Amino acid sequence: MKKSILLICIFFIALSACEESFLEKDQLGVFTEEQFYKTEEDAIYAVNAAYEHLSFRIDKGFSDVNRLWVLGDIVSDDAITGNQTQPDVQMLDDFSTYADNENVEVHWQKNYDGITQCNIVLAKIPDIEMDDAMKERILGEAYFLRGYYYFLLIESFGGVPLILEPKNASDLKIPRATAAETWESIESDCLAAIDRLPASYDAENTGRATKGAVTALLAKVYLFQEKWQEAANTAALVESIGNYALMPNYSDNFNISTENNQESVWEIQHLTGASPRLGNALNQICAPQLYGGGWQFNLPTQNFVDEFEGNDDNGTRDPRLDFTIGRPGNDWFGGTYPADGSYSETGYSPKKYIQPTDECPARADGGLNFTAIRFAEVLLWQAEALAELNMITEAEIVLERIRARARAQAEDPVNALPPVTGLSKTEMINAIRHERRVELGFEGKRFFDLVRWGIANDVMIAHGKTGFENGKHELFPIPQRELDLNPNLVQNPNY
Repeated sequence: MKKSILLICIFFIALSACEESFLEKDQLGVFTEEQFYKTEEDAIYAVNAAYEHLSFRIDKGFSDVNRLWVLGDIVSDDAITGNQTQPDVQMLDDFSTYADNENVEVHWQKNYDGITQCNIVLAKIPDIEMDDAMKERILGEAYFLRGYYYFLLIESFGGVPLILEPKNASDLKIPRATAAETWESIESDCLAAIDRLPASYDAENTGRATKGAVTALLAKVYLFQEKWQEAANTAALVESIGNYALMPNYSDNFNISTENNQESVWEIQHLTGASPRLGNALNQICAPQLYGGGWQFNLPTQNFVDEFEGNDDNGTRDPRLDFTIGRPGNDWFGGTYPADGSYSETGYSPKKYIQPTDECPARADGGLNFTAIRFAEVLLWQAEALAELNMITEAEIVLERIRARARAQAEDPVNALPPVTGLSKTEMINAIRHERRVELGFEGKRFFDLVRWGIANDVMIAHGKTGFENGKHELFPIPQRELDLNPNLVQNPNY
């Protein structure tokens, strides 16, 4: 099953301190160079540690959980904070946050923690006497992960300091790179990883970076830079590299029994019952308080619900609505979602990545994975790039693959979700943007999409989020702690 060698060994990094800024860290944790980086086993443990900072764990506190659901969903028009006991989250939702916001600080720190471990792998593993093919694979994993961590940083903060080799804390006080330089570095890491990584692994190594995963990341990097031709071409390569395909049942992408499936290009693994914890904490954070003692954060808005096409009366409602959120009178993990508002102040709860309580032996310790790159999103990248190139017919064909899967699961598949045809370039781009919202809802994508499309200000104003300031809130603030430690860092505009 998914309980792979990667997961079993990933506790390695937990042996080192994780509370400090990356400028304050002992980068080797409890191991010295003389004690470690000697054998192939050491090399595997070292690269496993580079995956650790991706998980949705909560063992070190609320803000230690993967931040995508806060920065990608709550900040957008798809959700509101919900539970009011975390003012730092509410401040992000209101666009009243400051540079000492804990969620932003942890987001910066965790990604640089991952980068630090990748740099150690890239510096130390070449000198280990071991199987050459295994060595190249491990280096490929480290290049991919470093590129992924830097991607999470640049989409949140813009250009950031490029740390590309192990350094002492005194050597880390460097200026920010420009956004262009940061993108170039991510591209370089992806290209360095592609030829080193296999297309797939045996079951014991499920969850490791693959050639398909790094190719998909590169397509996303091109897309964010509006390199449309490169994005379209690279996204098209992914399918043939890994034999990926859409799952017939949309909800199988969010079910523990169908994890690591053919639609999963890259999946962040979780394991319940481990010590230290390797479980997914989203059941604790996003589930209703009256369902398993959840904390009731990240509540869907009516605006998001209304984005789904069709209606319930004639069976044409987009079925992805009820796979994505819980709503009154509908199924809620074998029960019925209540209509009295007791589960949510908006009347809706997020459903993706929530598990039935019988799958979680302890709160905040679910075994459900997170699919960081789904093949459906790769198709949407391809369709978007094609539309931007004015290749409308080609974009229609790709978009139809997404809609056809959803249509087949509607109560009335004949009349639900008609094919999108005969559109202008602008209309097609808007259709693809709509499709991204409903296909990828509550997967941490929405706010970053609004920013890269240049429509965040208009959408936030229309949604009543008047705290949003154009030219400021497209990026999050550099954490004050990092500014204090590094006098060469410059804060983002208007903070």
